[in-house]
Amino acid sequence: MDHSGPADIDAYYRLHRFAYLPDGVSITTTFGEFVKVNEAFCKASGYAAEELLGKCWGALDLWADHVQRADYLDRLGKCRCVSHFPAGLVHRDGSVRQCLLTGTVVAVGGRLYVVTIGRDVTCS
Repeated sequence: MDHSGPADIDAYYRLHRFAYLPDGVSITTTFGEFVKVNEAFCKASGYAAEELLGKCWGALDLWADHVQRADYLDRLGKCRCVSHFPAGLVHRDGSVRQCLLTGTVVAVGGRLYVVTIGRDVTCS
């Protein structure tokens, strides 16, 4: 899906109002570098936005299972979208949260990004 108009990720972020969703939302480059995250993502991960932006998923070791992460990325690469993918994500405090991820690859301003929405389904 390609978006016309202002060719910057901030416009896309505002357009879709990800900042207000109750689920964690991240926008990354196709290499996994964080470009935008919403408050729910920060709360779920334990990191402030400033600590995430410009860093990659892998560098922060946010996936509990690296095979699972590779499978998610492989599916995104092949289909450009993934729905309800079960994933164990590591909180900053070391606890693992069970999440369902829905991701899609989007083109904005001639660049590809991955938009991922994560819902924490860990039993309390």
